[in-house]
Amino acid sequence: MIGRGWTRGLATLAVAASLGLGSAITVAAAPADLLLPKEGRLKNGLRVLTLEDPKAAVLSFQVWYDVGSRNERPGITGISHLFEHMMFKGSKNFGPEEHSRIIQAAGGQDNAFTTWDVTVYYEDVPPDQLELCARLESDRMSTLRLTPENLKSEREVVKEERRYRVDSQPIGQAIEEMTALAFTTHPYHWPTLGWPADLDSINLADVKDYYAIHYAPDKATIVVCGPVTHDQVMKIVKKYFGPLKPGRPSPPVNVVEPKQTAERRSIKQAVVQLPILIAGYKVPPDSSSDTPALEVVNRILSQGESSRLYRKLVYDDQSALFAGGFTLGRKNPGLFYAFTAVKPGKDRQAVEDTMFSVIERLGKDGPTAEELTKAKNQAESELIFGLESVEDRATAVGTAAVITGDDHAAARQLDEVRRVTAADVRRVVSEYLQPSGRTVVWLVPKEGGGE
Repeated sequence: MIGRGWTRGLATLAVAASLGLGSAITVAAAPADLLLPKEGRLKNGLRVLTLEDPKAAVLSFQVWYDVGSRNERPGITGISHLFEHMMFKGSKNFGPEEHSRIIQAAGGQDNAFTTWDVTVYYEDVPPDQLELCARLESDRMSTLRLTPENLKSEREVVKEERRYRVDSQPIGQAIEEMTALAFTTHPYHWPTLGWPADLDSINLADVKDYYAIHYAPDKATIVVCGPVTHDQVMKIVKKYFGPLKPGRPSPPVNVVEPKQTAERRSIKQAVVQLPILIAGYKVPPDSSSDTPALEVVNRILSQGESSRLYRKLVYDDQSALFAGGFTLGRKNPGLFYAFTAVKPGKDRQAVEDTMFSVIERLGKDGPTAEELTKAKNQAESELIFGLESVEDRATAVGTAAVITGDDHAAARQLDEVRRVTAADVRRVVSEYLQPSGRTVVWLVPKEGGGE
């Protein structure tokens, strides 16, 4: 599985284009207090973050590995996602797929996801299964079965996933092409699913090398949320992870992407019913102090039918079938995505000009007081509802710790959004959502007809 929360925007776009266990809690404490973890660290470098919630009925145990597609290189792109699958193929003390069967038999559920920056494995279980989670995760962290047979079978699974998500999905192809155009040097240039030729060329030596470097306690953060104490968690984690040795040093990652000084664009023909425009604007990393303002911008421009892009293109001009956008947080500078689909008989260039003018206008005039209040209320509501699940709270803290480098960043997010002003909105639009930092891909019906 790739992304989970990170792909909600992609899912929105895919659904639109197709037209052409957490435990509930009562948030009595201040929201920030529910996202302030207690921290510990083992001698081998493993970081442990605990969110104590004595009222929770479920425990979420998550292992965040500080490795994603940004840590790959040409020739082995897609290996991070491949490992997400390999980690379920058995270890010294557990057979293939036995990890999941044991968790399910204990009344829980497990899964994993891979992004550009991290690979995460998690279990949501009854509170008395903390030790079981630690035993299972430590075993595959240290004794994973890396065999030619496992590599062969999971390579085919990953290739099939790529065929389903990208090769047979015009939207997936367009987003992949836009991202490759937007990033020329940074590893974000290649997709998390990897290039097809690289998936075929990854060998057992590559896999063993990657495992020895990245799947080690000094490259991992454990996040636990539920009715446990930090002392309990540290005792169990030390028992199962304490004997593990740190991994080999990680190769340096080339994170310097040359400043984009001119718009980049491409036209891609595909089997689609309507022309679809996808644009990506360079924005700063998730750790930036401008991220809260960009989140408000995202909501004003592209979230829901009352957003500026949807209102203008779909309702006022009636030139588009849908319009929207999203941002995806990353460890290094990422993208703000905007998209729209042109109705039959409408001029593509006119729709493009209108979409970009709506974005630029927000930078010139700023938001109305009503828009600003509504966007901040939407963000606040989403953040509050995100506290209802122990899994979501653990994920928020894991994201803060590993993506931004600050495990208290999630606790500050609500106040930071509340402090966003109209001037902040104008400034970040004028600074980041400009043509010189924009990459555009048109997905147009293939000549000879579509479906």
